[in-house]
Amino acid sequence: YSTILVQKAKKGSGSQVNSVTQIFGKRIKKLRSERNMTQEQLAEKADISVSFLGGIERGVKSPTHRITKSPHHHITK
Repeated sequence: YSTILVQKAKKGSGSQVNSVTQIFGKRIKKLRSERNMTQEQLAEKADISVSFLGGIERGVKSPTHRITKSPHHHITK
């Protein structure tokens, strides 16, 4: 799922990238919450900072390909 979002973001215009980034962030936050994980727990597992994860969840930070696989992988395990 995350790979598809990143591919669509690369093909689209700037506004589409923002939209995809926001959708991705909301999905990560929802999955994290459903699994009763804190941002600190997920950030540690994904090897990213808590502030960066917060930015991803708010849709203001664009994750790299490595990161788009990592949080989702750690949430769904």
